[in-house]
Amino acid sequence: STFLLTVIVFASGCSSGGAENKDNTIAATVNGQKIMMSEVERGVSQQTGGRQSELSQLQLAQARLQVLSNLIQREVLFQRAQREKLLPTEDEVDNVINQQKTQSGMTAEDFEKSLKEQNLTREGLREEARKDLAIGKLQEKYSGKITITDKEVEDFYAANRQQFVNA
Repeated sequence: STFLLTVIVFASGCSSGGAENKDNTIAATVNGQKIMMSEVERGVSQQTGGRQSELSQLQLAQARLQVLSNLIQREVLFQRAQREKLLPTEDEVDNVINQQKTQSGMTAEDFEKSLKEQNLTREGLREEARKDLAIGKLQEKYSGKITITDKEVEDFYAANRQQFVNA
């Protein structure tokens, strides 16, 4: 069955540096699921280490579009995982979050502070973990079904030899 994808992008929200309320601005809609501008801004902030104010308007617009593109791809994969009933259990989500806390070596207080700095709530963190796990399950499901023969590799190499030559 084909997977119908409807993506609506409001580019003006990505290119403007204005003072509009980004919490309420929809950056894109994927099959009815909204991606908010606040999510884009959080991604840009994470990508730049909080130094997005040092970027030119063009660099900021490019960063926003890149983050938005990643969020759209992520949402498409998550929706596919939902359709295929590959959602994680609440225990799996809890385990991943606990692993993140342990691996970070932060105290509970520092972990909460880190969430605040990233403009992320506990529920937001759970949703991110849920999506990560679901997408991982989707990738696992299909990764074992892809097989490439030695003949296919040899044929590709023979047809594209110039790409493998170091000048």
